[in-house]
Amino acid sequence: MSGKTVLPESSGLNPLNTSHRRLWMESAFRSLGLWDNLKGALKFEGVGTLVENGLCELFDRQGWRNVSHLHFLMAYDESLWHTALKFGKINPAEAPWPWGDCTYPPVNDLTEGVSRQYKRWRVRFGKSTEEPLGQGAKAQKFEVPPEETKGNVATVMASASQQPAGQGAAPKPNSGLQASAWSQTKRSAPAQNEVAKGPAEKRGAEASTTKVGPKPTNKKGGAKATAEKQDAPAPARSTKSAEAFAADVAKVTEKYMSMTLDGEAKKEAIKAEVEKEKEEIEAIEADLLAHHGRSCQQAQSDFDDEISECWRKRSEASSADTVEDPFEETYLSSKDPLPVRDRYCGREGLRVVGPCLPTHSVREFIWEWFHLGAYTGPFVGPFELAIPGWLDFDDLVLHDIDQLHAEELIDRDLVIAWQIENGRPVSLVVGENPIISHEREEISSNSIEISLRRRVRTLCAYLCEWLTAAYNGSCFRLVDFLRRKLRHSLDYGLHGLERPLSFGEVKDAWSAIEADPQAAQAIAEYERKNFDLWMPQVHAILSQSHRWVAFLLHDWVMRDGMPYDSRISVAYDIWSMVSLDDANLWKASIEADLRVYQ
Repeated sequence: MSGKTVLPESSGLNPLNTSHRRLWMESAFRSLGLWDNLKGALKFEGVGTLVENGLCELFDRQGWRNVSHLHFLMAYDESLWHTALKFGKINPAEAPWPWGDCTYPPVNDLTEGVSRQYKRWRVRFGKSTEEPLGQGAKAQKFEVPPEETKGNVATVMASASQQPAGQGAAPKPNSGLQASAWSQTKRSAPAQNEVAKGPAEKRGAEASTTKVGPKPTNKKGGAKATAEKQDAPAPARSTKSAEAFAADVAKVTEKYMSMTLDGEAKKEAIKAEVEKEKEEIEAIEADLLAHHGRSCQQAQSDFDDEISECWRKRSEASSADTVEDPFEETYLSSKDPLPVRDRYCGREGLRVVGPCLPTHSVREFIWEWFHLGAYTGPFVGPFELAIPGWLDFDDLVLHDIDQLHAEELIDRDLVIAWQIENGRPVSLVVGENPIISHEREEISSNSIEISLRRRVRTLCAYLCEWLTAAYNGSCFRLVDFLRRKLRHSLDYGLHGLERPLSFGEVKDAWSAIEADPQAAQAIAEYERKNFDLWMPQVHAILSQSHRWVAFLLHDWVMRDGMPYDSRISVAYDIWSMVSLDDANLWKASIEADLRVYQ
């Protein structure tokens, strides 16, 4: 390359907004050829973990048991940027980080939340995360080694590249972390228990001559003593400690780099890996397509058999009713293709791309405003619910997910997103849409409208209601569930849409999963097999004239005995998508009959 690479425009973005910042980073990585479109991630596998672990080790050496959530994310993103450029062999001068002069949130300010990544790292290594009482929303430093450079992480990393007075230039560690956000102390606001630092380091050649260490004070000896103390080299033990740690980080980076190939060989290896993954995806899709073809044939056969059964029942009930009246209305056409689904969890081996998540601090504020308490059961965060690995996410959640806003199923300033781990979703998140969210200087009652708070809770209640059924094996898709909710609001008004018990019910359903995960998965697989068998039968009945459907469905539910509830749910879910009123009346009627019958 020559000159600077053309990167996406960043002047209008707020660097402190994590969602906006990461959208820009993804776009920039694509422009630089560092993004794997198939995986929806950087081409360098493991680089994110490398950066995160390096950050956590640095904060631990500084003596922090907890750090600011926003500070950690910002430091992580900038370090990831520089590390990715290094692995991609791109000159940082040609693709500079656009927010090099941005001031970091204070590392010890916990008002926006504690860094979950750092806390998880400390728990994994058996390190304490407790803070002393009476500190409020400020993190406290602990057990800072005497040889450690005072200050925040920026100072430690900066001192690793400094030249001690009276010595030659220190060798620069070959580390992507070296060129990270931490190389300038001026960007991070002073944290508690940090001593005053000198002027912020300048970029380029000036940075290499900046002294790091406590500023000398002249208690006696006049101007001469002051000059001698100012010319004295920084304490060697302080510089060596920082250099030693930076060298450790460099070794980790070098170890990662040693596993990659250089030049054309590296390009060929990446190309081969992409081709291999492409072949695996094509093989999975081909297998699913073949299975879908067989399923369609079976479904059509079941549909035809049920059509014959319908006519037999109709002729028994009315000898005059042997020919379909072409002018009678039907809910579904017998000529419509059957909505046969792919194999259960057939795409679980494929990666799912994660969307931008709603801002954690806003969700946390709304959660606490409603006094919803601790995160228990499936709640792993504010308005964030865990999903079991056996849930068919690609079918139940991703199907028609792009229609949420297109059909106005949810408000445009709200979003349903999902957390990704190892390429697969682990939780569903409800909150403010990060793409169109307002820029807020603070998270407070004045900056977050009451209507937004209520709508976030209501949407989460809908999600709880749907997940309760999904935890119990329901095959009703999320988007279809929200379509039914919208239809209900149009027909019956907005009152009564948010079920007060939905938060408690979803916790009860999750408790059952935790009590016996294998049984929960077996139930889900069983219900899916039933759905595949019953769907064409219900469609056949709904293709009959209106006046016969309730009778035929009642007979179908009672035909083979138990389980009645599962049959009613499948029939109601399908019927309610074409006629909610009639489906509601039928469901109420048959449930009343069953109460008498049982």
